[in-house]
Amino acid sequence: MATSHKAMTMMINLPARKKGEGGGVDRGGAPVQGGGVHVQAAGAWGDSLYQELLQILYDGALITDLTGQIVDVNIRAVDFFQYEKNEICRLNMAQVVSGADESLLKTILKNLEEMRFTHIEGYCMRKDGSLFPTDIVVNRLRHAEQDRLCFFIRDITRRRQAEENLRRSEARNRALLSSIPDLIFRVTMEGVILDSNAAFGTKWKKLIEGDATGRNVADVLPQIVARLTEALVEADRTGEAQVFEHPLAVSGETFYFEVRALADEDAGFLIVLHDITARKRVEQAEKERTEKDLEVARAIQRVLLPSVFPRILDVDISATNVPAQKVGGDYYDLIQLSPTRWGLAIADVSGKGVSGALVMAMCRSNLRLIAAGGDSPAVVMKKLNRVIKPDMQDDMFISMIYGILDTQIKTFSFCRVGHEPLFLYHRSLDKLEMLSPRGMALGIDGGPAFDALIEEKQLAMRAGDVLIFFTDGITEARNKDGREFGRERLSAVVRGSAQLPSADMTAGILDEVNLFAGREPQSDDMTLLVLRIG
Repeated sequence: MATSHKAMTMMINLPARKKGEGGGVDRGGAPVQGGGVHVQAAGAWGDSLYQELLQILYDGALITDLTGQIVDVNIRAVDFFQYEKNEICRLNMAQVVSGADESLLKTILKNLEEMRFTHIEGYCMRKDGSLFPTDIVVNRLRHAEQDRLCFFIRDITRRRQAEENLRRSEARNRALLSSIPDLIFRVTMEGVILDSNAAFGTKWKKLIEGDATGRNVADVLPQIVARLTEALVEADRTGEAQVFEHPLAVSGETFYFEVRALADEDAGFLIVLHDITARKRVEQAEKERTEKDLEVARAIQRVLLPSVFPRILDVDISATNVPAQKVGGDYYDLIQLSPTRWGLAIADVSGKGVSGALVMAMCRSNLRLIAAGGDSPAVVMKKLNRVIKPDMQDDMFISMIYGILDTQIKTFSFCRVGHEPLFLYHRSLDKLEMLSPRGMALGIDGGPAFDALIEEKQLAMRAGDVLIFFTDGITEARNKDGREFGRERLSAVVRGSAQLPSADMTAGILDEVNLFAGREPQSDDMTLLVLRIG
């Protein structure tokens, strides 16, 4: 039962010892007699001990008669009320407890017949008329053969201030949460939703049917429950926020959310759903535009790489290019220098994707322009290196084999600048050679070192001989065990297919590489050119 008296609240019937339940100890440490609480403050203890106990109490203590007239106080009470002791002892409790009157005193006395104490929260008044919040406990005691009431008074100003600060802080937090467009749920360790913020009932009302409070998060967010459960378990284990992205269908439309799960000391977990749909749609649009641009770039690159070779007397040529991305940095070419002299090139830019493709296009245009002069392979490479070096980034280079096939005298003169070996199969000897003349990759050195290192080699070509040009994407293709296809496997495939037409030989080599790699993703561009002397 609670009784209100103006500016105070009195709480009665708190758990207490009832009449006939035997002795005990009251708040002041005195023995309790069954029924109402009677403390023998004199007699066995004596007045000196009574006063000593009274004065050392942390709380302010006012001793009154049964009419509320104050008859004694302790030092703490004098400090609270700012009266002299003789002044306060001339007052009645009704004059220091705000809102107290005769009916309150009667209620206290009645309750103390059955209860151990009565508890009051209210305000007390100082001598200057100012009020301060208090927590008051009233006991009944027996002193000097007279019944007395003892009011234990505790100043709770700081507690009230802390409560008010907490209330204001919670109000600010609620206002802040209400203004956040993200969906926020507080969830117990068992997954039961305790509450959610305003965004749930406004913007995202269609996401969840009905009120989420009291329901299990698995029922409320079934579309993400599997991934969310994993995140909650990990957040509980590590104490760190777990973040993932997930689409959610809302009224037939797909939205994308960044879901953040973190442990909460007061509840169990906090789940925050941040709408990233706009960002995702922009990213998707950018991706689609990039894909279209790359398709255009790939189509242009296909034009730059010969797909059909001109007919050359007693020569069978085939080539293939498989970029690791939409576009790549590998390059091959056939350049007519005269009716009987043809320039052949294969190159590999140290980079994949768009950057590699752009450097490859620059290299191709310069090579064609320089090679048209008919110079030897070594001279062409030196001129090409000097032209492209200023436009190359420090971390980029180009490996290449460039050679000139003379169909009249049946020779092939070539240079190798930092590239994979040139394979030469001699049909008459059934022998495979790996040819690796010296040479530095294009774009590393601007001139003297490159020029000094380069070596040109001339081959005599006979009927049935085969030249195999390739980039390292062929030999460095890896399988699931991390092993490379390698030059030895390539050599074996070349020997086994050397009698086939160049197109069949090219396709067969590529098939063997793909069979070896299995489902492992392609990590580098693969280019292959096969030339057979008829």
